Amino acid sequence: MELKDTKNSVEKLILQIEGSSYSDETLFQAFQILQKILQNILNNPTEEKFKHIKKTNATLQKSLFCIKEMEALLELLDFTHSGDHLVFTGTHLQEIQNAVNFIHNHAERIRNRHLTESEREELEKERLLEERRREFEHDQRVREEEIKKLKELMECDKREQAQREKVGDSHAAHLEFGAHTVTWHDIQAHQNVQQTG
Repeated sequence: MELKDTKNSVEKLILQIEGSSYSDETLFQAFQILQKILQNILNNPTEEKFKHIKKTNATLQKSLFCIKEMEALLELLDFTHSGDHLVFTGTHLQEIQNAVNFIHNHAERIRNRHLTESEREELEKERLLEERRREFEHDQRVREEEIKKLKELMECDKREQAQREKVGDSHAAHLEFGAHTVTWHDIQAHQNVQQTG
């Protein structure tokens, strides 16, 4: 299955799960656990322990596999059955990242449906603070880059100035240029020196 087809199938199944009769609490908890499992794979793609999900685990039975479509969703994400485990055998981590983003957005939407007005206001403040922090960090990086470029230009100017000074100290700097004119007075003085000598 192509990446785009997988993404569409995963999103379609998540929307189907969300639209089913499961409680928001059950959905939120299952999406949070699934998101954590998938994020562990993204963070540690070479570690086998994060690629195995034990289907018989009591906690996972209660909070993840209580959603009957969960195994089908994991299969779409390249998990295969191996005994009492589901094992990630895929190589396309972008599929996992797309799923994590989609699941996160839906979990947040479910959570937001049950927030009080003050909780919503608090979340909005946190969102705005986070946005401002990101803008500040971006501006800081831009300023640091500009300072770095200015320092590089200053160093280049110093090298050029040193090179000019070095050329000024060379033998050519002591040569005299221009016309050597002889005046009538100089000729007479020269003749007088020859006559007396």
